[in-house]
Amino acid sequence: MIQSSAVFGRTGIAARSRLLQESSSRRGLCPPTSGCPGRRRLPRGARRGITIIEVIVVMTGVATLLGLCAVTLQLLLRLSADGQSRLGAATALDRLASQFRADVHAADSVQGDEKAAGQAAPAASLRLASGSRHLVTYEARAGRVLRVESGTGRPTRHESYVLDRGAGVRFEHRDDGRRRFLAMIVTGRAGKEPVDPPRPLEILALLGKDRLALSATKGGQPK
Repeated sequence: MIQSSAVFGRTGIAARSRLLQESSSRRGLCPPTSGCPGRRRLPRGARRGITIIEVIVVMTGVATLLGLCAVTLQLLLRLSADGQSRLGAATALDRLASQFRADVHAADSVQGDEKAAGQAAPAASLRLASGSRHLVTYEARAGRVLRVESGTGRPTRHESYVLDRGAGVRFEHRDDGRRRFLAMIVTGRAGKEPVDPPRPLEILALLGKDRLALSATKGGQPK
């Protein structure tokens, strides 16, 4: 009796296990102790696919990054162009200052005519005479200074100095006793902030400095 009850107990457990596996396989579930014979297991880390929401999220991120890159590139190009323009204006101003001092030092007489002094961008002209045939004329415009060198009434050399956009140039006569100076005043464009007014740049040169130095040298020599 004991053996028969044990056999019947084992048979009932086996039958229950089969019923549990069949019901689990029908529902798509597998018991933890045994696998499902009718289903194929996927390897670990494998995915069936991506959803449309994931695609939209990725496309939105890529579009945002492309927009930021375009804005950054445009800003860098604008800064590079502005830097090159400022460098060119500074180089032209340095050349203009050197040439202006050399012309004033070599000149014997000067004639100046300031025009439209009350306008925002004043125009000025200056004539430097050296001897009876050599004449140098400066004509200032908005952001540009023209230099014309002529001899015997004919222009022999034309030069144009391009300054910063919106810069104004004018010439002034200044007397200091027996010495006479010429000043070229360069005013930059006003800044965006009212607390940042433009600072004028003054370039002074002594009229006839070369002639005075030559006469002083000759006067110091023994006769």
